[in-house]
Amino acid sequence: MSTNRLLNTLYNEYNDILDTDLCNYIEDELLDNKGSLKKNFVLIQNIADQFIQFGKLVRFCKLAIRNDPLLIFKADDFTTIKQDMLLDVLKKTKDSERPIKVWDRLMEWSIAQSDDRLPTDIKKWTNNEILIFKEPLKNIFDVDFYIQIIEYYSFNASQKRT
Repeated sequence: MSTNRLLNTLYNEYNDILDTDLCNYIEDELLDNKGSLKKNFVLIQNIADQFIQFGKLVRFCKLAIRNDPLLIFKADDFTTIKQDMLLDVLKKTKDSERPIKVWDRLMEWSIAQSDDRLPTDIKKWTNNEILIFKEPLKNIFDVDFYIQIIEYYSFNASQKRT
């Protein structure tokens, strides 16, 4: 069984019956493959938040984020992050040294969450689609942040034209 499938099964079906010994065994098995945990970090964080039995996973998540605050943006399952969790992470990382990486992942997340209201090609976005994108993030970023990002994309687009 894949790690992702195992985690989803635990998360969705076995919440009420997990005992300490079983949780310890599951955690030890999962922690043997930290790379897979980091790829599925959103799911792991959700499980750690939902199940008090998974203390080792909670410690893993806290240490992983402390060592790499942008880890959640690198996760393969980033676009599945819930909005409230994303806003919390953004508040903590908004002064990141890698705003373009964060921005690119926010674009992917917004498109995935938009119920097909946002085209995948951001160059074709209308003003209305920009507002759809910006709405859940309006309380996180100030105008200067948006200006920096727009200038970055404009500069790169002009570089490609020459």
